[in-house]
Amino acid sequence: MKSSLLTALCIFILSHTSWSQTIIFVNIAATGANNGTSWQNAYKDLQVAIDAAKKNNILWVAKGTYKPGKGSGSITQSFVAKSDIAIFGGFKGTETQFAQRDFKTNLAILSGDHADNDDPIDNTLRRSDNAQHVIYADTSVLNFILDGLVISGGNTAGAGGANDERRGGGFLCYGEVKIKNCIFRNNYGYFGGAFYPRAQKLNYTLENCTFTNNTADAGGGGALYVVSPDGIGTITNCTFELNKSSGSGGALNVQISKPNFRNCKFLFNTASGTGARGGAVFSSIPGSNYSNCEFAGNMATTSGGAININGEGYPSIVDSCMFTDNESGFGGAVAMFNGSKNTAQALKVTFNFCQFENNTASLSGGATLSGFKANTIFNDCSFKVNMAGLSSGGFGGAIFSQNDSTSVSIFRSQFELNSALKNGGALSAINGAKINIEKCNFEGNDAVNGGAISFIEDTIDLVGSLRILNSKIEFNQAKDYGGGLYLYNTKTDVNNCIIGNNSCEEGKGFGGGLSIVQAKSPSVAVKFINTTIATNKAKSGFGISTFTNAANLLKIELLNTILYQPDGTNYQVESGPQVILSLGGNLSSDKSLTISGTNDIINTDPLFVNAGLEDYHLKSGSPCINKGIKTAEVLSLDIENRIRDNSPDKGCHEFGAPVPNRDLEINNSLVIMASNQCNTLQFTIESDWKGVAQYTVFDVTGKIIITGHFNKWSTKENIIHEGLVFMPGVYFLNVVHDTTIVGKSFFRD
Repeated sequence: MKSSLLTALCIFILSHTSWSQTIIFVNIAATGANNGTSWQNAYKDLQVAIDAAKKNNILWVAKGTYKPGKGSGSITQSFVAKSDIAIFGGFKGTETQFAQRDFKTNLAILSGDHADNDDPIDNTLRRSDNAQHVIYADTSVLNFILDGLVISGGNTAGAGGANDERRGGGFLCYGEVKIKNCIFRNNYGYFGGAFYPRAQKLNYTLENCTFTNNTADAGGGGALYVVSPDGIGTITNCTFELNKSSGSGGALNVQISKPNFRNCKFLFNTASGTGARGGAVFSSIPGSNYSNCEFAGNMATTSGGAININGEGYPSIVDSCMFTDNESGFGGAVAMFNGSKNTAQALKVTFNFCQFENNTASLSGGATLSGFKANTIFNDCSFKVNMAGLSSGGFGGAIFSQNDSTSVSIFRSQFELNSALKNGGALSAINGAKINIEKCNFEGNDAVNGGAISFIEDTIDLVGSLRILNSKIEFNQAKDYGGGLYLYNTKTDVNNCIIGNNSCEEGKGFGGGLSIVQAKSPSVAVKFINTTIATNKAKSGFGISTFTNAANLLKIELLNTILYQPDGTNYQVESGPQVILSLGGNLSSDKSLTISGTNDIINTDPLFVNAGLEDYHLKSGSPCINKGIKTAEVLSLDIENRIRDNSPDKGCHEFGAPVPNRDLEINNSLVIMASNQCNTLQFTIESDWKGVAQYTVFDVTGKIIITGHFNKWSTKENIIHEGLVFMPGVYFLNVVHDTTIVGKSFFRD
């Protein structure tokens, strides 16, 4: 501890070389001359010490409770900040070196509670005696530093107050400040319970601070309320917990400002009033970035259980953040809207390497909601056990996209065990939204319609677009329509995908793999290319079920696609004509659909390696091998990045094709552990990249022994795969992430 504190002081001094070494001592328990020259003669009143400080002086403050107003007890008096001074708390009152201080033990408390009668939990009780602002800095204040202090008991005026009377109970700041190692607790403000930085161009820094049990009224921002259009806010290693607001922003309400957050925790903050948004953070404009932050147990009444982002223009990036157990009406973890009617400019938010788990939306978007004019991108994210819909609502267990002005793009992400009370166990989109999905896995999601994905036109005749590439949709469940996907008036392209082992059996039971509905104009096309639709189950239409009211409204195009439902029909017309159009190269294991294109085959087994164990690779001798049709739409690599030549196979897997040798690393980043158990593979991969990766084991003939995927969230990841059968011999392990492949050989005796 002492070493780290000494290091911190050295850094402080080196970064402020113009600071003098004059130390002013402050100790409320001192009995000496009260002139600040030593601990014995320390100033007893902090404001007197501040007034006496010269430029670049440093104040050492001993443990104890200090109150503003120089003993007047006035609620309008605050500790008044001064330029170019630094105030350090955490001293016992005997130290001779800075490194001896312990701000966690020796609490130097700046308190606005003149009567010492505050309720320890409820920040609205017995507050008539409290200072409106514990600390105040006007626009002239620059380079003011607080370090190692507790700020408590501030209490602004309520709704009936005016201007600054209602702003920033703990610290109302118009100047430029740096705050480190401080605790803001039990403060109240109509706007901004603890800290309110407000200036046209205000730079402020918060580092290693804790904001706990602060309260804001309808103005919002239980801990912080920020207005700084041209300023830079940096918030690092801070914790915001148990803050609350009856307005938006349980912890922070950010107005016309773009602070950046790094390594912060937002825990159990609440925005509870009618219409309140952003349980942890409400931003009126985008542009803030979040890195390595944790959001857990936050709640907002209306939208954005953790974060609510409004506005347009400036892009926001959310990187390597974790969202767990957050709750709201719309967007259990994050809600995004561009509410402006005067611009076509989108709100742009990108999520990289984020985890969303056990978040709940009582209406729509269990994890996230993309509202009007929101453009959202997810890279290498994980969505698990999120839920939409309690007693009503229920659209998009993980993600909900609202209308034709929204778009959602999802890359290399996992959706597992999410659920929706109505539509889209993992994802629900309506009213002409644009959805792009690549290299994703949807597994074990559940809804009434669209176990994994639901996309419906709703009521305003807008045709949406859905594109799914190189993805797996497996073991999802719906009750009424579409165990895997429910598509209503949606232009859809599915390429290089698996739709397998989905079910729709409990309710109406239409479409184990997909239920496709086209009830009115305009007409749409749904296209499948090199896709394997297999072993799905339903009451009717085990593979695909269709509903149309008239001819020419719906067209389902098939190219190089396999349909194999051994327990039922591949295709079932529930209403209207058959709408299948073959582009060639397809195989159906039964006669339920009429196809007669080039190289089409019906009533034939595709000869998978083991469909019962979800292994849809082709056996030697399969009628699918080299019987596909080569077109510009056929991708050059299969779902496992194997090369397709000019004679592609049917389905998503190419038989016996090599993996392209691109960015192949064979080095010490991949370690395969020896094991005496022939049924276990264990390996460790160490690298800088993070996200979803796929691993595959081949034998010397190129035959795939196993394949699987995992989420890599740290630099070093250990993977164990059990239940295998290895014959003695040489094997090859490849780990693929995006365009990078790491490979290594190993031997089993």
